[in-house]
Amino acid sequence: MAAEPGSQTRAVSPHAPAPASALARVYLTTVIDQWTHYTPDSRTSSHAGTLFRGTSYFYCYTAGEVYTNNGRTSGWWLLTDDDSGNRNVYVNEVNLDDYGWEHDIDLLPHC
Repeated sequence: MAAEPGSQTRAVSPHAPAPASALARVYLTTVIDQWTHYTPDSRTSSHAGTLFRGTSYFYCYTAGEVYTNNGRTSGWWLLTDDDSGNRNVYVNEVNLDDYGWEHDIDLLPHC
């Protein structure tokens, strides 16, 4: 199971993160269609578009609102581009397949 924000110590650069376009893409699989958000939270007001289930690319992860769905709970949000044409939007990691759930924060850099 993926760690909750704050449960692992990670070095954080004092510099601003690179724009998503400069980060490598990591492909992971989501198991449901889901809303994307402009900020790492599940509020309707931050709703951007939709990321359809299947294989998608992700740029990095960051801490945000703790969210529960798909039988999982996490505060890690992944930066991606959605299937509605929105760039640099977030989805929570809870909707990844088992492999992604176990390995996403090991494979992705911190935003």
